[in-house]
Amino acid sequence: MTTSKRIRKLLRWPAFWIVSTLILAGVVSNLASGQGEQEAAEKSAVQDDTSVLLREGMRIEAGAAQCRSAGERLVIELNESGRSLVALENLASQRVLQAVLDDASDRQWIVNGQVTEFQGRNFLLLERVTRAGKE
Repeated sequence: MTTSKRIRKLLRWPAFWIVSTLILAGVVSNLASGQGEQEAAEKSAVQDDTSVLLREGMRIEAGAAQCRSAGERLVIELNESGRSLVALENLASQRVLQAVLDDASDRQWIVNGQVTEFQGRNFLLLERVTRAGKE
């Protein structure tokens, strides 16, 4: 029996289609749940007071902050106010995130940037970031 005949015979078998459908449904379900878990982790990691938003365009100059990762995002907690802001993706945030991932104790930074607002949440566009030194 040739390969093409075997394939045609397999495709006519109802159990093949049932098993294929179940496998596909499981894969889709796992992908969807993993995405939801990442979004939930980001939301729980960033617990800012959304009832009092910082003004769009507000400057953060030489602000002492602790940086940590939340999924694939960088979260910046300003020491002065305790407010957590998600850093918008750019090269500065990428470099800090990589440093934090490489060394979890390397959390103290001095940040400069501009606050933005989107859908009732504040974000920080990092412009300049330097290490504050380990305490």
